[in-house]
Amino acid sequence: MTQVLIGDLRYGAVHNLLSCSAASILAPCASSQATFEDCFAKQYAIIHRLETNKLRNVAKLFAHLLSVDGISWGVLGCIRLTEEDTTSSSRIFIKYLFQVRHGRGKQQP
Repeated sequence: MTQVLIGDLRYGAVHNLLSCSAASILAPCASSQATFEDCFAKQYAIIHRLETNKLRNVAKLFAHLLSVDGISWGVLGCIRLTEEDTTSSSRIFIKYLFQVRHGRGKQQP
């Protein structure tokens, strides 16, 4: 699912609906939340390989999943905020994740 969503040039309401639907359909299954959380860790580990627009799409997806409790805040445990452990891409991802989560991300028309 993340590959489909990050491949689009824009991340919009339809993507939120897709991720929300997937999270709600799979919600009764505890392993589905774990799957999304594993996906977060894997995406964060390779975030430096993504173009900026794709990086932002990934951040929007996970910000939305955090806001609808599709994943727990425990996923942030894989993030270490030190100069040695972060790249410019990971810092952009973290910044955008929280901006979107708190409604301050740039909205594209």
